[in-house]
Amino acid sequence: MILIVFGIGGVELESVLEKEYSNLFLFPISGIAYIFGILIDRTGYQLLRKREGKNMAMVFENQNDKHEQVTIQQMIIFIAHSSERLSSKIDYNRSRLRLCRSWILNFLLITISIIVYLICIKTKHSGTLVVVSVVSLILCISSYAIWSILSKDYYINIISSYNNLKAMEANNKKV
Repeated sequence: MILIVFGIGGVELESVLEKEYSNLFLFPISGIAYIFGILIDRTGYQLLRKREGKNMAMVFENQNDKHEQVTIQQMIIFIAHSSERLSSKIDYNRSRLRLCRSWILNFLLITISIIVYLICIKTKHSGTLVVVSVVSLILCISSYAIWSILSKDYYINIISSYNNLKAMEANNKKV
């Protein structure tokens, strides 16, 4: 965002980076960064919601009706009540998904920001910035591929945990 503002405003990045700033400046920057992080997370969720739904449907199709009609939310609640360890693992995997999803957008925004900055301002570091934008785009695409794999694995782990806990519950009732 800062690169876009600098580019449109005609401010060279080097002149800003050369100055020394007070540590007190970090407090509002941290707050703004936190808000942007939440915004990026929610935007990423909205952009990838349909794809995640397809990943979930794909995983459920492969189950061949091995279990009754239970929603993912019901499975997660059952797992949370049945096993703290598995519930923690699901929470951890969900946080990994959220981070990966956010970095897809972060890398894309970095790429766009650098391109806008380069269009607006010709700098002696243009070559370096082009390389950084290409690397950022590659990381964006890689993050998407990783997110897609993690998304499928997340639902596979939920179904597997649910089925195992249900089987253990059924075995305990038989005894």
